[in-house]
Amino acid sequence: METIMQICSRDRNRLALQGDILSTYFLGIKNLLVVPGEEIVYGDHIDTKPIVDIDELTLLRAIKGLQNGVDMAGMELKGSPKFVTGCSIKPAKNEIALEAELELAQKKVREGAQFIVTPPVFNIPAFTYFMEKAKVLGVPVIATVFLLKSVGVARYIATNVPGPPIPPEMITRIRKAPDRIHECITIAAELVTTLKGLCQGVQIVTMGWENRLPAILDAANI
Repeated sequence: METIMQICSRDRNRLALQGDILSTYFLGIKNLLVVPGEEIVYGDHIDTKPIVDIDELTLLRAIKGLQNGVDMAGMELKGSPKFVTGCSIKPAKNEIALEAELELAQKKVREGAQFIVTPPVFNIPAFTYFMEKAKVLGVPVIATVFLLKSVGVARYIATNVPGPPIPPEMITRIRKAPDRIHECITIAAELVTTLKGLCQGVQIVTMGWENRLPAILDAANI
């Protein structure tokens, strides 16, 4: 199993990012996922000052440059690292936002992104539509399955997180289930099984419930 390391452009300047990327390669990690990072206000250290020296596109361009043997200052390297580099896209609340995200994703692909990781998927018809639109990108798409922990978590996401809404019947299933944790695991496994046939890969996010991951994989027959 290979590691995919997130490289976040929010918290480090270009020198630190470049050092991290080169160190990552020498540690044997060959897969990178470039992400912008969540806004500070959504975390638990709200007084933190973000760095944001460079954006995602510039970071992707820099990684491509390193692979061509040139650092961010234009200096030649003695050798060059090789990576499989991916990027993320933000959830889109409407068609206009989706088109904007796809346009940005195309720019990321031109700067070296070789795969795309989506936000959490709960709405299969909406994701199917997205995959039709995403064909223009010409790179593999990895869908994110988020393990819902409770009715409260599901309702919070449905109310506060942009993007296609969680189907009401999914929330009802959890609410009415005699064993809600088991139902959440079952829903995650069902999503994994369905998404495997729609895209090129799935990542499962358990947010502190990593001990539930084997149960999800078993239920999904993986």
